[in-house]
Amino acid sequence: VRSRRQRQMCIRDRMMIALVVILLSIFLPFLAPFAPFVLFFVGAYFQGFSMMDYRNEYHRLSVVESMKYIKEHKGIAIGNGTVFQLFLLVPIIGTIFAPVFSIVAAALTIYKVEEKSIDN
Repeated sequence: VRSRRQRQMCIRDRMMIALVVILLSIFLPFLAPFAPFVLFFVGAYFQGFSMMDYRNEYHRLSVVESMKYIKEHKGIAIGNGTVFQLFLLVPIIGTIFAPVFSIVAAALTIYKVEEKSIDN
């Protein structure tokens, strides 16, 4: 289980990234059209991170091990979070099914990655 301090650090990191992107788009106006996309993918990474973390907690990985594992597989976190956020755009059905589907998708994807690494 994540401690309160670790959750606060995760929220703080996300807020700092968002703040930097917003400030850059204010002071460098030519970057403003890209800000929503950057913020979307930053949010997707953190959403995917949290979905993968559920699986890691189930397998009793420590917080440090979980963070290391997810950082090694950033693509899975971003992909999972992107699908999660896009699925949330579907009214009512998205808010009901997106969390469940994303957690299952993260677990199955990690399982396949680990299975492939064992075979090699």
